[in-house]
Amino acid sequence: MGCTKRTSGRLALTLAIALIAGGAELHAQSLEFTTVATGATGSGIAAHTPTDSVVASVNQSTGSPINLQQFFADGTTAPYSTLAGITGEVKLGSIGPAGLGGFTPGDIFLGSNVPGEIIRVTNGGATVLAPWTTFPSTATNFFNGSIVQDTTGQFGNQLIFATTAGEIWLVASDGTTSATPFASLGTYVEGLAVLPNDPAQYGPLAGRILAGSHTSPFLYGIDPSGGVISLNVGISMEDVDIVPPNANFFGIRSDADTLIGVRKEQWAPYVGDIILTREHPAAGTSGLYRLTWNGSAYSLSTITAAAGSPPLTEWE
Repeated sequence: MGCTKRTSGRLALTLAIALIAGGAELHAQSLEFTTVATGATGSGIAAHTPTDSVVASVNQSTGSPINLQQFFADGTTAPYSTLAGITGEVKLGSIGPAGLGGFTPGDIFLGSNVPGEIIRVTNGGATVLAPWTTFPSTATNFFNGSIVQDTTGQFGNQLIFATTAGEIWLVASDGTTSATPFASLGTYVEGLAVLPNDPAQYGPLAGRILAGSHTSPFLYGIDPSGGVISLNVGISMEDVDIVPPNANFFGIRSDADTLIGVRKEQWAPYVGDIILTREHPAAGTSGLYRLTWNGSAYSLSTITAAAGSPPLTEWE
C-alpha cells in the first residue's frame, strides 16, 4: 500500500512468540478427503453460488482452448466461458450470493498476462470484460497472487487483490481504485481473507485483511487504515480461508490435476476458524492447518487426512 502504516518490529515479534507459547503443531481432527473430478489443470478455484458449483482455471501452460471450467456437484464439467490465452498461475475470486458493495453475485475476477489488468467474467460466463479495469502505472506487477471480496464491511465490501510483489489493492464495483496500493508487504502473497472484528475469537488479527506469504512463514494482518502486523506461523502459505457455515471444501491437487473435496458436515467444528494451506504438505499431513486464539496466544494445529483419503502432495 502506498500509504502503508507499519507497526514496530516489537509487535510482530510479540505475536511470533505468542504463537510458539501457544503450542504450534498441535493435532486437530482428521478430515476425509475425496476426489471429486479430474481435469483441474490450473491453479485457481472459486465458488459459483448461483449454480452451486465451482469454477476453476484450467490449461495453465497454454491457456488453450479455454481458461475456465465449471465443475458440478455430480462430477460433470462444462466450459464456463470462451476466455482463453491467459497462461501461468491464474487465481480466481468470485462474488457471493449477497451481492455486497454493488457487485453481481456469481461474477468471476482474475488477473491477465498484462501487469495491472483485471478481467471480469459476468452473465454466467457469457460476457468477458478484458480488461474490466486497469490499475495505475504504479501497479507494475501481475495480479495472480489472490483475490477475495470483503464481506465484513470493514473495507467497504470492495474486492481485494494481491500482486506477485505483495502489493494489496482495493477495488470498488465500478472498477475504481486508489492511485497507489493500499499496502505493500514485499513478499509474494498467495492467500487472502478478511476477519470479522471479533478480538475475543481472533485476537490482534481481528478486523484485518489476512495475507499469507508464499515464500516465508509470515501471516500479515492489515487494518482498515493500512496498518500492518505480522505473525510467524512457521509455514509458507498457498491459501488462507475463514470457514463459513454450511459449505463444502474444494481444492486443486495440482500434481494430479484433480479436484479434491471435503463434505460440509465435517467442517462443522471449524466454522469461523482460520485455515492455512501449505502448497507441499509435510509427510503424514493434509497440508491444512487451523490457527486459533485462546485469549492470550495463537496455536497452530495440523489437520490430518483420514484413512482412505487420496494422497495429498500438492495444493493449488
